[in-house]
Amino acid sequence: MRRFLLAIIALSALCVKAGKSAESTTPQFYVGVSVGHDRMTAKRTEDLRTVIGTQMYFANNKTQRTNGVSGKAIAGFLWMVPNTPFVLSPEVYIGHGSGQITLQESGHDPLAPANRGYQSTFKQSLTLGIALRAGFYLTGDNNFLYGLIGIDRSKFENKFTLSSNDLLNPVTTFFEKRSKFLKSTIFGIGFERKFETLN
Repeated sequence: MRRFLLAIIALSALCVKAGKSAESTTPQFYVGVSVGHDRMTAKRTEDLRTVIGTQMYFANNKTQRTNGVSGKAIAGFLWMVPNTPFVLSPEVYIGHGSGQITLQESGHDPLAPANRGYQSTFKQSLTLGIALRAGFYLTGDNNFLYGLIGIDRSKFENKFTLSSNDLLNPVTTFFEKRSKFLKSTIFGIGFERKFETLN
């Protein structure tokens, strides 16, 4: 499975920054939230091999895609490289994704004979990672244009439900659930606008 994350856009209105100017070379700590758009692609081969050797394919190299929204809490530092217009901003985050793909198929096993029903739900849950933003201020210290690259580690869950209807066992249902952390590269571009508070 290959997971592609589009740009992660920081909601700067919810960021809390130190009171010093960005022109200072002292790193500034910030916390806030981020909302992103996820694009998830899964290539699936899911089959059943019975005790008498029959192999039934419910999905054979099938490609499925879905879109979702992820929310994250972020924390990082903003540091302006001395004597240059460039800014570096390493940050960490933790959050939750909403991407989910469901596969539901049925097939007939003529040797049993039996009808098999299969449902598999593949979804994203916990997500965490580290990223580096690098860019520069367009005007003063209010408009920050940056590129982003980092590593994301997300937990994915796969829940299987298999039902069988045959002469010996009229209704038989099996459940199984597995989970695994998968790693991917994230990248994107973003724009951040700082709004001053009027006193």
